[in-house]
Amino acid sequence: MRKIVINCVSLIALFFAGSFSNMDISAPLGVGSLGKGFPEGKEIALVEVGNNSKFGDIHIEEVLVNNDQQPEKVKMQVSNHDKGMIVSGNFKGAEEKGFIFKEVSNVNLEPDTDPNRQFEKVQQGMEEADLITYAITLVHQERVNQVIIKYRHLGEAYEKVVGIDMPQSGG
Repeated sequence: MRKIVINCVSLIALFFAGSFSNMDISAPLGVGSLGKGFPEGKEIALVEVGNNSKFGDIHIEEVLVNNDQQPEKVKMQVSNHDKGMIVSGNFKGAEEKGFIFKEVSNVNLEPDTDPNRQFEKVQQGMEEADLITYAITLVHQERVNQVIIKYRHLGEAYEKVVGIDMPQSGG
C-alpha cells in the first residue's frame, strides 16, 4: 500500500513539474494581427493578443514601447471575431462608439483565446460572435518599433516583445 501511495505522489509531482516546464518553453500569450495608424503626429499601434493556455487567465501588468517607454495612452479592446477591432487613438469618438475599450489592468485574458486559433474554431463550426478577441491599443508620440508586454500567468511572470515592422502610410 505504501508503494502505491509513493508512486501516485511521484506521478503527480512529475506531472506538475512537466506542466510548469512546458509553460516556460511555450509562453502562454499569443499574438495575432498587428495594425497601425498615424493621426496628427502620433502613432497608434494595435496588437491582437490572447491566451494559448487551456487553463488560467493571463493578467497583463504593463505595456511599454521601444526602449521601455510609457505610451501616451494604452487600452484593451474586448470584442468578438465577427465584429473585429478598430485602429483608433480616440477611445470615445463617434466611430469608436460600438467598440469596447477597457483599462488593461482590468482585463484578464480568458483561456483558449489565442488569436491564431480563432479561424480554426470558425472552420469547426463555432459562431464568430461567440469567440472573444482582445487587442492592446496604444498611442505614442514617436514611431513604435516594438511593444513590450509584461504579464502573469498562474503566478509566473513573463515578458513578450512584439516587433512592429509596418511602414508608415504614404512613404
